[in-house]
Amino acid sequence: MALLFRSTVDSAARWRAQLTRLAQQLDIRVWPEIGNPAEIDYALVWRPAPGFLASLPNLKLILSLGAGVDHLLGDPQLPRHLPIVRLVDPHMTAAMSEYVVLQVLRLHR
Repeated sequence: MALLFRSTVDSAARWRAQLTRLAQQLDIRVWPEIGNPAEIDYALVWRPAPGFLASLPNLKLILSLGAGVDHLLGDPQLPRHLPIVRLVDPHMTAAMSEYVVLQVLRLHR
C-alpha cells in the first residue's frame, strides 16, 4: 500500500513523520521520487499539475490537503470515478476565519 505526498506549500518531512507514526506499514513516497506510478494507491495532494493524478493508473483515493477541492475538479483529466476526501481540521477552520475577517477589515479601511 503506497501513499504519494505532493505539495509545494506543505512540509513533506512533517507529513511523512506523522503518517509513519500512525501507519508504520504505509509506504510513503514524496514527489518527485515516486517510484513506479502503478504502485501508488493513495494521493495526498495540494494543487497537483493537471493530468498528474491521471498518470497514476491504480489510484484508489485522492486526499486534498485543503478544505477545498476546486483545484482538483478543474483538472479536465481528473479520474472522475475516484473518491475525493477533503481535509478539515480546527486549525484550518480558524485560519480561514481569520482570513475572512482580515479581508472584511481591509475592505472597510
